[in-house]
Amino acid sequence: MKFKRLLVLLFLLLLTGCQIFSSSSPAGEGTLLYAAVDQDGRFTGDLILSDLSGNTLNSFTIPEKESADRISFMLTIRASGIAIFRVDYGDTNQFFWLDTATGEMKTLELGNANLYSGLSFNNSHYALFNNFVSDQSRFDIFLLDLFAGEVTDISPLFGEDQEFFSWLLSPDESYLFLRGETHYLLPTANPREARQIQADGTISNVDFSTDSHQILLSIWGETENQVVLQSVDGSESKVLYNAPGNYIQAAFINNEEILVLMEGKSIALNLATREEQVLFENGGLIRNIFRLPDDEGVFVNLAADSEETDDLVYGFIYINRTSGEMKTYPELTDMWVLGGGWNSNAEWVYLADDTIKVTSFKAVDLSNGKVVDLLDLEAPTSMFTFYNFLSQDSATSSAYYYESDFTEKFIAINAETGKTYDLIGPEKYRGVGGINPENELLAYIVVSEETHQPTIMLFDLQNGKKYEFGPGRSPIWIIP
Repeated sequence: MKFKRLLVLLFLLLLTGCQIFSSSSPAGEGTLLYAAVDQDGRFTGDLILSDLSGNTLNSFTIPEKESADRISFMLTIRASGIAIFRVDYGDTNQFFWLDTATGEMKTLELGNANLYSGLSFNNSHYALFNNFVSDQSRFDIFLLDLFAGEVTDISPLFGEDQEFFSWLLSPDESYLFLRGETHYLLPTANPREARQIQADGTISNVDFSTDSHQILLSIWGETENQVVLQSVDGSESKVLYNAPGNYIQAAFINNEEILVLMEGKSIALNLATREEQVLFENGGLIRNIFRLPDDEGVFVNLAADSEETDDLVYGFIYINRTSGEMKTYPELTDMWVLGGGWNSNAEWVYLADDTIKVTSFKAVDLSNGKVVDLLDLEAPTSMFTFYNFLSQDSATSSAYYYESDFTEKFIAINAETGKTYDLIGPEKYRGVGGINPENELLAYIVVSEETHQPTIMLFDLQNGKKYEFGPGRSPIWIIP
């Protein structure tokens, strides 16, 4: 009797185990939009919206689908229900806006904007595109309202001779700052109401407060440098700090304090009391700045002036104004930021010792400043491409690279656990579709060497399981 019970128990366990490990779809939420393919792997001209079980929720047909060669989604654009993509028709291409909820599709007049030039954040209202005009040696700048699918060509608003070399969206995306020979701050809802920003000197950098109500200007003058605080509507403007020397840079730590770096010292300045606390007795130049979760502080990447390296702080500094903790990272001094900066909700920053020939790849947890080792290779890669888009708080990511012997590698990364997963098997890797907002599932494409059929794969970054989703190309996660 006991033996029979044991056999029954084993049989039930085997059945349960088979159900778990043979599951064709992962647990979790999310919808994928992808390009349908025929049995030969060619693009059919149709887009399919599907749930994680592979059930079709909706389908969309692109214009002139018979002559379409390829479709490419803009993976960094993040708005509820919206997809931006480019279709290649032979020697020409066209950008499209698609509302997956209603099925409405619009063409976008973006000139020859590069596919990867779009700037956006999670659950955005606006996206920013740039288009380099080679015959005029300048950039055209396009502002796209993602909810309405409407494009505004910003450049003509300021004259044909105007050039802008950097731009910054406020955290709530209600304002856009354009920096060039002259500077403008414009409301994204009505760009034609832009106002020119006057400065007695060169604006070296600009920063928005986390509530988007104020802008901080660092101005280098001929005899004196200034830090100026202005309300975004221009109703108030005041000089917060004057300092001699060759440079000054300032950025918000939170809505109450700012970081000011100048020759001789770097300080935290309280905006209400004007009290200053010296953080270190020399200066630096801000290369990247990341705010800690809940506005507790900042993680700063400082670049040294090439002529005065010995006199400047150089590397990475973690400043937690809530706990009073401040630390530097000598081991990260010569590393480069690869990702995290574009995401306003980032909780992880990814670093490597080189942007292409990588031997060391790490992540920094912004909640506590701890460093996690992700890759330490014996020889540098011959090429390294990092993908940090779509993950909501940047806790998960992926990377594609060739090892020094040109072995192809594609890895999934979970920074929270410190684990990396090698995803290339007998199939060939053919592209990545990013990670769903819940940081759980990585979508990517493989092609069988036997059938040459492109297949969408899903990898669960929480439990390390791999799932075959089905035939298709160019998958992208759609925010609900």
